[in-house]
Amino acid sequence: MKTSSREYRSEFSQAYRVLFVDASLSYLTEILDSAQEGFPFLYVNGEKYMFSQDVLEAGQKLFHGFCEIQHVIKNIYSLACEENPHASVEEIKADIRANLEAFDKYWVTFEQLYVFELMLIEADARRYITKAVEIEKDIAALEQKEKSKGRIFLDSKEYNNARKELVKVIGQINSVANPEGTGRDDLGVEILIKSESLIRRVSATQSKAVRVLADKIKKSFKDLRNLFKKYQQNIEVVDPQLRNNPDLVDALFAFENSWEKGAAYFTDAKKCNQLLQFSQVLEAIKEKYPDFATQIDDRDAEIFVSIP
Repeated sequence: MKTSSREYRSEFSQAYRVLFVDASLSYLTEILDSAQEGFPFLYVNGEKYMFSQDVLEAGQKLFHGFCEIQHVIKNIYSLACEENPHASVEEIKADIRANLEAFDKYWVTFEQLYVFELMLIEADARRYITKAVEIEKDIAALEQKEKSKGRIFLDSKEYNNARKELVKVIGQINSVANPEGTGRDDLGVEILIKSESLIRRVSATQSKAVRVLADKIKKSFKDLRNLFKKYQQNIEVVDPQLRNNPDLVDALFAFENSWEKGAAYFTDAKKCNQLLQFSQVLEAIKEKYPDFATQIDDRDAEIFVSIP
């Protein structure tokens, strides 16, 4: 039988090309399943994506062609079992050839339309990651530029605006990809800037607790940046359903967990000063009284009797 061209597969993304063997028809059951199910839409990251009418109609034709092939094979089997078949071998071969060629055309039509639309959906579902990768590249370029000039860029308006944009996108990613947390998207760059300021002016002897939290906030941002650098090498390694990426989910959980504490205690000047004073007192008492230190480390309820 004559088969339809599959040159269009060369335009598939790498994630799809690996599913197909070169110079092979590659009738993947997943493609047939999708044609049979005929779902008009799918949800990715909480967003609804509709398939075009062309895809749905091509899927119906493919599954109808598949059913027709089964019917033809059943008839051929019946003819072959008869003692005096009404059709010659050549007629039987011509009949099945025509149906197989029609089926093949239905297959490539649906496969091409379906996979290309899936690729568009996946690209849109990854748009926050793509944007984060681009902003990360800009931030890295700014850092390299300022370092080459021997400048301190932490107070650079352009630098902080870029980081502000990245934190905003991280919030958008967190809102759809962090099943372990609450998906907050309202944590701003001022938390990071305040943390960096505290690290510069607060020593470990003044408050270990404040420095630990500030370091966690700074590290969680750095870890996410490193992750975006990794994704930059091949964006297709990112599952379009963002919550299915364990490395991303872990990084987002650490981000939200530390940044929401920073939002509560660092951005409010009064609360920040109270935290500095209170933590300094507690840490000093811990050094003097081992039993009290144990109560704090173990989160012992008796601590509420000991503190007064």
